[in-house]
Amino acid sequence: MADDLATVMTAGGRTKVYVIGDLPDAAEFVNRRLALEPYKTVDELAGPGPRALLIQAGNLRTPQEEQKLAKRLARNLITAAQSQTLVVVLCNPGEEALVQHTLSSVASSLAQFARPTRETEPPSSVITQVVVRTRLALPMVAEEIARCDCGPAQNSALAITIQGGGVPDLDPEIELLFRRAFADFAKIEIKREDGGRSRIDGVWSVLPTLYDGTIRRPFAVKCGPAASIGIAINTHAEVADHVPFRGCAPLCPERCVRGSTRRFAVFRFIESATRLDTALLGRDATGAVTSIYTDLLAHLRSHAVTSSGSFETFLPEAGWEPRDFAKQLPITYGAVTADGHRVLQPEELRAKLYGLPPQSWPVVRAHGDLNIRNVFVYDGTSMPVLIDFTSDVHFPLSYDCARLDVGLGFDESYAGPNFLPAELLLSLYSGDLFSMNLGNRLGLSESARHRVAALEAVRMQALASAKLHNVDIRAEYNLAVCASILFYARMPDDLGKCAYRCVSALVEEM
Repeated sequence: MADDLATVMTAGGRTKVYVIGDLPDAAEFVNRRLALEPYKTVDELAGPGPRALLIQAGNLRTPQEEQKLAKRLARNLITAAQSQTLVVVLCNPGEEALVQHTLSSVASSLAQFARPTRETEPPSSVITQVVVRTRLALPMVAEEIARCDCGPAQNSALAITIQGGGVPDLDPEIELLFRRAFADFAKIEIKREDGGRSRIDGVWSVLPTLYDGTIRRPFAVKCGPAASIGIAINTHAEVADHVPFRGCAPLCPERCVRGSTRRFAVFRFIESATRLDTALLGRDATGAVTSIYTDLLAHLRSHAVTSSGSFETFLPEAGWEPRDFAKQLPITYGAVTADGHRVLQPEELRAKLYGLPPQSWPVVRAHGDLNIRNVFVYDGTSMPVLIDFTSDVHFPLSYDCARLDVGLGFDESYAGPNFLPAELLLSLYSGDLFSMNLGNRLGLSESARHRVAALEAVRMQALASAKLHNVDIRAEYNLAVCASILFYARMPDDLGKCAYRCVSALVEEM
């Protein structure tokens, strides 16, 4: 099969690039072992397909040329979406916006085509990968085509069902990405998993079945904006080199397909392991929590550079935005004061936090999204495994500890009967964070005691890291904790009201 594919994709030992319109200067392409050939029919895009389709746009400031480009796009985009073809539109300098407008119009028109049956008809509205470049950028275009790996073509016969039965109602582009990422299987059963704070389209577990009926080991899929998922994939590959074997979920690069706006990050699903939030309901996981910092992230956290920052440094990845002070906090503030509690007003919180002088602290490479949904514990052991390394892996020393710390106390999965008493949370998240009152834990359920013990283990590791770098981490840790707690203070429910009280107490003591 590989030999057949190589034969189809090459011409005279060079990878094919079909061209609609005048052939450009071939020198830059020949140097990269690319063969330019005139494009004749859409059949040339079917099957394995070429590396790229290069569409020459005319002078788009005339309606005739704009209509001609629209027709060229409409004839070819669906087929390109079903193969592994990169589409490059080459235009005059200054006309990039016109191309994007035409492309959007064509995609919208294609999206209106109805499919008779979801099971047999392929999605018709998705573009695999389209880039717009000017004619002055031919070297960059040639390099981009040479490096592009759009992934496998779609398997239109792939049966996609929800685990437990039924056909999922998927966005057409996401459905196509599933058909491409798992094109070598006859059937996949998918299950939507809980996501974190990332701005993504979804997280799924995928159970695949071969054509002979053999069920293979499962995968985990994260779908989001193509650019950000691409950065996350590259970062994961880079960071994984510094994490011990079995310490992070293996990435499957050949399945990380890209669509017009979205991309998949596909990992091997963590089997024989339990997510940390669930594990803590029935067992002591302090050993696993400690191992995150002493084993898995030890190498990353041992090398630091000194930098300066302020409260805002912790906000982007904490899921908080400055406008939330005026938009959402006043509602929670009203609910808290209606209960008879005295707390700082939203504007007072904002003024104090943003008015703090810049601090100097060690910056280390970090996981960057270390919440309880991204930590698993192998069953019957204290061995943790991490998933979902984020796009930016340089953070202050406190960051990875504070995110997990606050998740153990406030994460939504612990709402209702598993919610820690408000007064206990107030004692854990006010005053000196590294001097907790053990007496407040009397009478707690077993699962609550496990969570508080894990929280304490995180803070012990924060102190150990500070000692390693010979710094006082207390002020920095307070800021990191405040940024994460504010995420929960946005909703005026019991959890949000408690979070508001905690952050107010912490800020008053700064």
